[in-house]
Amino acid sequence: MGVSTKRFALLAAILLPLLWQGCPLPTEDIGTGSSTGSGGTSSSRPAGSVDSIDDIDDEDPDAAPPTAGPDELPGPTALRFPTSVTIPVDDAFSTALSALTVTNDDGNPVDFDNLTGVIDAAYSLADSTSFLADQITEILDGQSIRRDTAVTSFEGVVSTGPGFRGWGLQIDFGSFSSARSATSTCSGNTQDLPVCFRVWIRETNLDSWQRIAAGYMTALPDDTGEGAGFFWFDSNVSTQVSESLRREDAVQWDHRDLSTLATEQFFNTPIVGPGGAVVAGTSAPGSTLTASWGADGSCPLTLLKSRLITSSFTQGGTLSGTDTQGLIGSWESCGTYWGGRLELGDSTLTLCLLRSNGNPVAQAQCLAKGVDVSDENFVSLPEPGDYEFPSEGSFPLSP
Repeated sequence: MGVSTKRFALLAAILLPLLWQGCPLPTEDIGTGSSTGSGGTSSSRPAGSVDSIDDIDDEDPDAAPPTAGPDELPGPTALRFPTSVTIPVDDAFSTALSALTVTNDDGNPVDFDNLTGVIDAAYSLADSTSFLADQITEILDGQSIRRDTAVTSFEGVVSTGPGFRGWGLQIDFGSFSSARSATSTCSGNTQDLPVCFRVWIRETNLDSWQRIAAGYMTALPDDTGEGAGFFWFDSNVSTQVSESLRREDAVQWDHRDLSTLATEQFFNTPIVGPGGAVVAGTSAPGSTLTASWGADGSCPLTLLKSRLITSSFTQGGTLSGTDTQGLIGSWESCGTYWGGRLELGDSTLTLCLLRSNGNPVAQAQCLAKGVDVSDENFVSLPEPGDYEFPSEGSFPLSP
């Protein structure tokens, strides 16, 4: 059975280039902030890199302990947020895929131009969400927050990019209600797990706050990895994004061991018709990513699983239906082949492609190099609780 795509519009390829491109956030040092607990407000150390935290740990063990003032809490250790919770996917192919005709697993021809769109959309969606998530972690990773059972909130200043430079930042570490049960068991402080957080930012000299992220960490970043946890984030903070194109995003990560990384991505996006107009409802594709390194640590094997939603339109631009498509792709960053399976309606296609030019080759060549996805299952669409931003009742518009 062939797969026709004349009426399919790939949602991700339309929406993703629009988001956040107006507000790049290069990493810079964060200014000082304050941590609030039962003992009052204490000035935090000047922010800096992880090295500055290591320097604290390396202080002279024979030196006299610091004396806490009336408005200060003792304790030099700092809470670390992850530097990144994402896995790169932009190295899967070194060139654009060609329009070729191949056969599916039933032996029927499939227009490779359609496959190109499916593969490109899956990678664009994963790459876009990674970009957005890393902007949030840049802001949080740069802050210097004391780790202490008495620290229940934090106030600081953002200095990471022209779009948010000098903006106010507030973080609340208390419990809150959400579709994820972990948020109801938060420790309420920066010392004990799980460490939950709700984050607001505010433009300089303005009174209104914007909710930017909420989530929890079940394992904290350390010298061996970036910890584990989950967070929702608002990818619409940039005023250049139309409200009608609003999308919701979330990421779950387990990067405790840097030799084996796992990340799940969840999205909720409007359905967009020809010309970029929003025509109806929302759709929620999702992806899972894993990466594992060999003994020498130089050549990771990455696996991407993605569930896409496509929209079908009449010639007049009226939405006539939606469909889902699945992709599983695996590649070694220093290897020759990309191996994958695609689920297109009732048709399943197994592919082995050259990463250098996207041309199909015999499946045996992928298998010989260990690029094998035959035992991998397609992922399901996310549940609403995976991507829905916490309600205003549990995550107020202002801190």
